[in-house]
Amino acid sequence: MPGSDSPRNLSQDTYESLMTLLEQLGVFPMDARVDWSADEDVALVFLGRVTTPEARLLNRALRVAVEQRRPPGILADRPHRPLVGETVLDRATGRTGEFKGCRLRPLGDGEPWTADPDAIRRPDRDALIKARTAGFDAGGQG
Repeated sequence: MPGSDSPRNLSQDTYESLMTLLEQLGVFPMDARVDWSADEDVALVFLGRVTTPEARLLNRALRVAVEQRRPPGILADRPHRPLVGETVLDRATGRTGEFKGCRLRPLGDGEPWTADPDAIRRPDRDALIKARTAGFDAGGQG
């Protein structure tokens, strides 16, 4: 007999908790279920169909949840006070580098430069990937 923390029980508990939260939002999915046919250890959770007004309610609730989880300072339009060693974007030059106190060091080859503290931002995901890839391509430590 499976224990209370078996994958089946955990999946079922998670599904039931999710359904309770959806109901509290006023969202009642049709055809929602847990499907165990694919694999005994991994269940597929089908949330079913919802009406357009229910989808809007769910959309609003998810947006609020995401906004509440977003750490302050992650927005690209706000100045960012980085930690030494953190990869940052200098918006004045468009260059990405490693923060070294008063100066930024490029991720690849190149000379460090002084950046205006008010122009330092966290790079978005795409800019970070591009900068790190360029750093590796240039033989840097990225």
